[in-house]
Amino acid sequence: MLKQYAIAEKSYQKALSIFLENKSFEPDDIKKLSAGIYHQLGFVAQEQRQWEQARQYLLETLKINEKGENLY
Repeated sequence: MLKQYAIAEKSYQKALSIFLENKSFEPDDIKKLSAGIYHQLGFVAQEQRQWEQARQYLLETLKINEKGENLY
């Protein structure tokens, strides 16, 4: 809402990095739960009209959700 996309992207990238390195959950669970972060990164890229980057993030989201059969 604040349109501070660079800050948002940096925050989501940091969150994703921390989340993917988490050892408290099973690797499959971490991968499944990371789909939401990829989705947000895709939205941030889309708002900045970075179409190819947005596409990559959203495809990653779909790939994760498809494997987990969580196609909301």
